[in-house]
Amino acid sequence: MHCPRLKTHSALALLSLVGFGAAWGAPSVTTVKDELYKADGMPFTGTLYINWRTFEAPDASAVPANSLSVRVTNGTLLVKLLPTTTSPKPAYYTVRYVADGATQSTELWSVPPSTQTLRVKDVRVSWPPTAGSALGTSTQVRLSDVEGLENELDIRAKKGVLYSTGRAAVINLSGELEAAPGEPNDCVRVDGSAGPCGSGGGGAVVMATFADAETPTGAVDSFNTSFMLRGTPNPSGSLLLYRNGVLQKQDLDYTLQSNRIIFGTASTPQVGDILQASYRTGGSPETAPHVICSLTGIGTSETAMARLGRCAIPEGWLREGDRVDVAFDLTHEGSTSGFTFELRWGGVAVATRNSDSSETHVTGRASAGMDSARARIGAQSWGATTQFSAGVSSAGFTPGAALAVELHGRMQQATSDSMTLRNLTVVRYPNRTSN
Repeated sequence: MHCPRLKTHSALALLSLVGFGAAWGAPSVTTVKDELYKADGMPFTGTLYINWRTFEAPDASAVPANSLSVRVTNGTLLVKLLPTTTSPKPAYYTVRYVADGATQSTELWSVPPSTQTLRVKDVRVSWPPTAGSALGTSTQVRLSDVEGLENELDIRAKKGVLYSTGRAAVINLSGELEAAPGEPNDCVRVDGSAGPCGSGGGGAVVMATFADAETPTGAVDSFNTSFMLRGTPNPSGSLLLYRNGVLQKQDLDYTLQSNRIIFGTASTPQVGDILQASYRTGGSPETAPHVICSLTGIGTSETAMARLGRCAIPEGWLREGDRVDVAFDLTHEGSTSGFTFELRWGGVAVATRNSDSSETHVTGRASAGMDSARARIGAQSWGATTQFSAGVSSAGFTPGAALAVELHGRMQQATSDSMTLRNLTVVRYPNRTSN
């Protein structure tokens, strides 16, 4: 087989050209050489892991972010690195000393251009750098100098109008951080509302109602299979029914229809049997008025309308024929600006008032009666100097739907004055038909 072969002088010329081009195009490096020792005087043996971010070499060529490892044997270190002090942006090497399988120390190197061999002490710098150090004559760092910082700052949550220190933070609908409302011992829920721990959603006091060791009503005569409970188990699985101390199995020994227990024929209670039932009712008292929530709010000095307090009425609580009473108290701190407050029912403003700069305390009441499709609301408010005012309005209502009662407020002009919600109370009067 015939193979073409370069002439000797042609091959040498090609190799010389390539070698010359590589040498001509590479930026100059600085040599760092030193003898490293441990604290006990023994030579350091290990590996130096050197990392760097993208920077610009002295000849303006780009040096992509990367790393290298340098083996140190019997204390002898020798490494060649591109200078970092000439880069337009601050640049440095992060050097990690690893020996015996663990990181011994980490430091920063700032390497200047040098035709002479340098020692570690010549390139080691402290952080943050001081003026006139090898990293430059200024410690000012621009946002763009830090890779990815501007983007991270853009997507972080910002302070909202109701931001406050020393309180749990919640994220409002605009993605801003605000202080959670409520008392110091309240629990904060996933929707940002707060209320007594163990309560239902949105700050409403929805403590579950328990019935313990209740004796179902009904004749224990070996024939009767139907017994009544005073309340309706909610959820139904919360019912624990015992017959002579033995737990009965729902849908096997008995069935539950609302608050009625119906035993199977084979499980019919016999004369002398003892029945006891324990269960939850879901926390919705069916007959007595009850406080859904009573809470303190927060203050504001802003001219934009801000939510000062919120009481969420959970799903399944309100129905046709119920009545809800609302009471609130606001105070004004300062005397340079008037203020505006607004009572909102399910997002609808049902009462809006303006008070002048001399006002110190405003109180208000509202009463809402539920029909099949509307909440019929009467509201009134007055203050130390704010004249008494009353009016009626209505808002859409869906029986069983959740809704919120909120108090909002704002200052009428830029000021150091503030207005504060001192109390918001919501009471429900359940529908109860007289027999």
